[in-house]
Amino acid sequence: MNLNCNLVLYGFMGTGKSTVSKLLSSKIEVPYVDTDNYIENKMSMTISEIFSRYGEIFFRNLETNICKEFSNKTNLIISVGGGTVLYDKNVNYLSKNGKFVFLNTPIDIIKKRLKYDSSRPLLKSSNYSKKIENLFFQRLPLYKSISDIIIDCDDDIENTYSQIINYIIPFSLNN
Repeated sequence: MNLNCNLVLYGFMGTGKSTVSKLLSSKIEVPYVDTDNYIENKMSMTISEIFSRYGEIFFRNLETNICKEFSNKTNLIISVGGGTVLYDKNVNYLSKNGKFVFLNTPIDIIKKRLKYDSSRPLLKSSNYSKKIENLFFQRLPLYKSISDIIIDCDDDIENTYSQIINYIIPFSLNN
């Protein structure tokens, strides 16, 4: 399938961006890139190690460079980290040839998925549940405001996939 653009999947951590991107990629035969994995491979370090060693600002600059790099490509599914779209320049780069797909997952599902995940640098806190809530509700208005489509997610990945397909098939045929 030719999308005639990039699909940028984003949302809060634990929404299933990477999982959905892989499934979508395999079913419609469009390559995908997970920007966090891309950065980890490029740096030969985990995101946690990058945060610990170099700090969040350094990591955010890496994200911006990746967004700039992918702004010149098309027909990709790009899964970005939850904080990537908090920065206007990243949104500007990705929107040059991308459609923003917000994976809107309920907070209770996110908490369940992240409960035992110690790899998230922004959740290093004694009260991870409160930290998740604060970050989630702080980011939610921005997430909604930049979306081209909002996908209401649950624990059924096939349902999420179907909603995205229902959006992109008519879109790709009309462009």
